[in-house]
Amino acid sequence: MKIIPQGDRVYARLLPIKEETYGEGEVKIIIADKHSKNSRIGEVLAVGDEADNFKKGDFILVSFYTGIVLDLLSEHMVDDTYRIFSSSEIIAKVED
Repeated sequence: MKIIPQGDRVYARLLPIKEETYGEGEVKIIIADKHSKNSRIGEVLAVGDEADNFKKGDFILVSFYTGIVLDLLSEHMVDDTYRIFSSSEIIAKVED
């Protein structure tokens, strides 16, 4: 399946949330990165013809709950990694 965003839309894969795990065996505590509830970084996979500010391979910063979630896995699995964003939902480009 190939996703081709239209207009000013951007198709991106959100990067995993950084977590730190403490403990061993059956008891583990997972502490998510403190910024993970506010924003996430994603990698642009494709852009619409009106999304002039972005290109494939760019890294973007988006709010945690924005974008249209694409369920590309089986119906029994939940994965919010792949999303389509409007250009106006993208907060910034991220560069090294």
